[in-house]
Amino acid sequence: MVPEGVNKPPPPQTGDVISAVCGSDSVLMVGRASGVVHRYSLPHLTVEGQHLLRCRPYMLALNCNLSRMSVIDINGVLSFYDLGSSKGATGGATQGEHLAFERKVSGRLAEQQRRGSAA
Repeated sequence: MVPEGVNKPPPPQTGDVISAVCGSDSVLMVGRASGVVHRYSLPHLTVEGQHLLRCRPYMLALNCNLSRMSVIDINGVLSFYDLGSSKGATGGATQGEHLAFERKVSGRLAEQQRRGSAA
């Protein structure tokens, strides 16, 4: 006899795939293709909030005090977000302030990115 619920079908999959991940000793950031970055606290993986980006993240990184996040998008543009800012907050989602610094990434990383997106 099989216990009830053992053969449950998996939950439906989402169309908003994970495109980038980064973390520290206390925070995990998960970037989605839609530009939403979910922030989870560690070690219990409780949702702390979400940040709305203007791009699809390819790589994420946090600074040492978790106040800023760097993002390289799928076009190879490096930008920075101030996570402490609540400018443009709507409906429970926080939007970190997009800082004025942006640079196009060149060289080896951009070439790897082009090869990865072509595959």
